[in-house]
Amino acid sequence: MDPHADRGPRHEPDHEQPFADDADLLSSLSGGALLSPSAAYRALRQSPLFGAHLQSLLPRIGDVYTALKTDGEGEHNTLVADLLLRSPSPAALRSILLVEVAHFPKHPGDVLRQGLLVQAYRAIIPSLRRRTLAPLTSASLAVIARAVMAAGHAHVDILDHVYYQLAHAASWTRDDGWPALTILLHLSKHGRAEHALKLLDYPVSLGKLPAAMGRTSASHAEPATLLAQSAVIRCALYWGLDSRAYSAVNDLVTTMSRTAVSGPALELVLTATRGASLRRRPQDVAWAGRTLLALAADEAFPPLPTIDWYYDALSPTAALQFYTSLPENRAAPPSPRQILRMSLSRPEKASLRRLAGDLARAQHAAPIVPGMLKALAAARLLRPAEGIYVAWNKRNTLDGATTLAMVHALTRGARTAKNSALARKILKDYLTSPALDKESVALHAHALLGAPLEGEQDELTDLVTNLVMSRGVEAAQGRIDDLARSHPSLAHRLAQIARDHALAPPRQAVVMAASCAAGHWGALAAAGGAKDAGIEDGKVGVGPKIAGTLVEEGCITALKKARQGRMAVAVRRFTEASERDARVRGIDFMESERQVDRRGREDLVGRRIHSLADPVIPPTAAALLRRCAGLQRWEEGFAVLSAALRVTGEEGVVEAAGVFISAVSKADAGDVFINHVGKLGPLLEGLEPSSQVLLETMLDSAARRLGQQIEGMMTEEA
Repeated sequence: MDPHADRGPRHEPDHEQPFADDADLLSSLSGGALLSPSAAYRALRQSPLFGAHLQSLLPRIGDVYTALKTDGEGEHNTLVADLLLRSPSPAALRSILLVEVAHFPKHPGDVLRQGLLVQAYRAIIPSLRRRTLAPLTSASLAVIARAVMAAGHAHVDILDHVYYQLAHAASWTRDDGWPALTILLHLSKHGRAEHALKLLDYPVSLGKLPAAMGRTSASHAEPATLLAQSAVIRCALYWGLDSRAYSAVNDLVTTMSRTAVSGPALELVLTATRGASLRRRPQDVAWAGRTLLALAADEAFPPLPTIDWYYDALSPTAALQFYTSLPENRAAPPSPRQILRMSLSRPEKASLRRLAGDLARAQHAAPIVPGMLKALAAARLLRPAEGIYVAWNKRNTLDGATTLAMVHALTRGARTAKNSALARKILKDYLTSPALDKESVALHAHALLGAPLEGEQDELTDLVTNLVMSRGVEAAQGRIDDLARSHPSLAHRLAQIARDHALAPPRQAVVMAASCAAGHWGALAAAGGAKDAGIEDGKVGVGPKIAGTLVEEGCITALKKARQGRMAVAVRRFTEASERDARVRGIDFMESERQVDRRGREDLVGRRIHSLADPVIPPTAAALLRRCAGLQRWEEGFAVLSAALRVTGEEGVVEAAGVFISAVSKADAGDVFINHVGKLGPLLEGLEPSSQVLLETMLDSAARRLGQQIEGMMTEEA
């Protein structure tokens, strides 16, 4: 039988006891080589003289605490607990608190450490009140405040003492004033706003708080909370503590959303967002945007005022994105300047309609109306454009560029009598205005309009004739030739105008191609000899066959083959003609698409206007695209479009491309569309903005129309 059985189980210590006397252990606590400080302290606690030894450590308790903390085994917490239980020396505890600040100035640490910090500070409060102990530094008080706030609501009395110590010691600059304000924020957020206001009275009475009180509403449900939070925000903004001010603003917004909105407090929120926007730092602007969106989305708040200062901090595209994310009728309209700025950043049609509606309600908008009309015309939003024009034109006059933009928009695609009448009215308003140098605009608009409506022929035609011929035959001939070079798709109409005024028509190959693009394929008879004669009555005649350039010959041949239905040959001849023209003008025809992939958008920006292509190419491309649409030759049509966009972005090509893409979508040719739409994307980057928008819109509409078919095909492939 075990003689020790009646004594119970033997106690095995957690740590092996070192073989050393107390003197060696005390020496090791300061970093001696015999034992680690943590092992030495554990052994010393087993000594019957531990209480006396603990007293002997008090003069150097800071060094001992540092050694134990550096050891990393947690015995520094044991030391604090022993001091609190056996020898609560205020001076020793103060030394330990100062060491804590030196080691961990930014956070209160784990739960155990938080509790020990709170208990240590509670133990020295009587000595601090009697002033028998030197005050703690502001930095150490800030760490203790964070620990007390993290420890819960049971230590509010300690928090009060920490606050008064901070408020008394602080110089109330941005460096040492904020820790005291965090205490006020903590109390206001946890149902003790009245108490926070009492604490706020102390630095205010000392004259140390910079304009912190501000204004609030006495009738508010929680005026104390608003006042405390507003005071903190104003101080933080005054000191330049931006990120801390933003956090306090978020709390203030939450308080008003939960209770009721205070006008002065809301004004403070908007002031903070305005300041953040003016700083232009990305993180500040992002916070301001989130705050403004939160105010707009919450029906508890009134609609936002005009926030142009925030739009100014954003790029036009980002400003448009923010504008469209705001709920409608929850913000005042932007200023006319901002409306125009966003309208020119290629908004979607729904966004542009919204901008147009805001412009109609804006004051002092007259100077930006022409720019807005151009944007609406480019997007073909004709009804909003008409409404703005009718209201604006009563006291103002369009310039030539805007007049042409409106006339062009109203005459593109399938025309209606209403659109034609409005286009003629706009042109007449411009021509009868006191504007100067109206001849070129009159000629261009007249070519766009074509034959006048019945009853308007004499008045408008005579007006245009007088303007075109006002500076003599030679000047009129020059204007016709110049316009045919810059807008070759109008060549057949310019030929009609030239004939009516006894002037020479533009280059005959260009007129033939433009006639084909307009559906008058009989014009090719002059290029094919007598057996092909038979130009329809009323169509453009081009006279006898005249030898042209290699590019012209290639294009005319392509048109003749297309008329015969031989589209593959027509595409090949057109591509060869386009390549030849590109070489003449120094454009690398085959590399243009790869340049986009390799070097990005900037390469195409440099050639956005494309040094003017041979005038015969755009109408030829337009005619071939319309022919491919009619014959449903999709592969050939995409080949024509790809070749044309490499050398020209002329408006007639873009319109014909829209017709072709629409035909593709209506024919449910989803497989062909998938094969080619990705290749067109880089080429669109080189177009003039309005043409780019039009084509991208057409491609997007076609993609949506073909969506189910394409999705089904992709699912099958997967």
